[in-house]
Formats: sequence, structure tokens, C-alpha cells
Amino acid sequence: EYDEDASRRHYLALLSPGEIACVLSHREVWHLIRDGEEGAAVVLEDDAAFAGRRDELSQVVGEIARSPRPELVKLYNRSRPHCPAGNYRRRHPLLPALTTTAQALNRSAAQALLAFTETFHEPADVIIQRWWDHGVRVTAMEPPLFTELGHGSNSTIRSASESPAEGRLLRELRRPLFQAGRLARAIRGRIRSR
Repeated sequence: EYDEDASRRHYLALLSPGEIACVLSHREVWHLIRDGEEGAAVVLEDDAAFAGRRDELSQVVGEIARSPRPELVKLYNRSRPHCPAGNYRRRHPLLPALTTTAQALNRSAAQALLAFTETFHEPADVIIQRWWDHGVRVTAMEPPLFTELGHGSNSTIRSASESPAEGRLLRELRRPLFQAGRLARAIRGRIRSR
């Protein structure tokens, strides 16, 4: 399922064994959601902690469960909320946050993501970010309904020992160009969806 050649051509680096396992575990969860009896589910990583109102979480999950379109809601993001605490809203960011700490998705989103990742070359959070390619509407809760326990920094799934210093340097040099391309595709996707 992992396309190493596509990672070389289209991503910043080859995926680590941990990143590959992470995508495969997301695919397992998406299978469960697609084949399950519920219309939607909340997916949490082990460092997610509930920090919102239960009624708001129930409302969001109910909304996407009834939605005829593929929907995924980021329930946690690292950015600061743009609205006062307690005044919840969903927004549709141009580039969703690169995190999979806490999210809710419906059955049709699980199906779309499974089809999109039959072969993959990027980490799970980068795959989910590509709403313009897989067709899942990715929104984010503000303020977030979950926080991240622990250090709250970037993923530790790729250790320094897995990538030599020159590989890390090359990846960091390529990152601005990769992000600019991602932003351009998101803008084109937003224009097409209007």
C-alpha cells in the first residue's frame, strides 16, 4: 500500500516505519467506521483529552452523521481559537491543521479516505489535509473540543536516528516549496468548489 517511489517524487521524504504504521492504523479505523452501524465516529489518539462541552460534541457528531456528504471535523488544532471560549463554531480552513489528535468523521468520509489511500505516499495528517483531492469536507472546531496531553509539539513518530542529518536538512530546505504547492492546490480547490 505504501508507494515509496511516489514519496520520493511528491513528498518531503520517505516515510518512516512508524509513519507507515500510522496510516495503516487510520485505514483500519476508517474500515470500522465504513462498515459499522453508526453514521459517524470520534477518533482519538492516546494523548487527546476532552476539554469542551459534551452537548457540543454530540451536536457535531450528529450533524455529520446525518450529512449526505463526506465530512471530517478536526476537534483539536494547535492554532489559537478565533472566537471566545464557549462560543463554538465550525470553520472550513484552506489548509487544515496537520494533526490527527482528535477528529470526527462520517461513514462517507471514511469510504472516501479508504479509496484515496489504497496506495499512499504521505503521513496520515498530510493525507487528511488534501480535501481538494479526496473530496472530504474538512472543518475545524473553534475553540477546540480536545487538547493534547504532554508536550504538545510536533509528532515524535520520526526519530532523529531514522534520518541522517543531511536528509533532515534536505527535507527542511524542500519544505517551503512543498507548502507553497500545497497552498496553491488548496486555493484552486476552493475556487472550483464555489
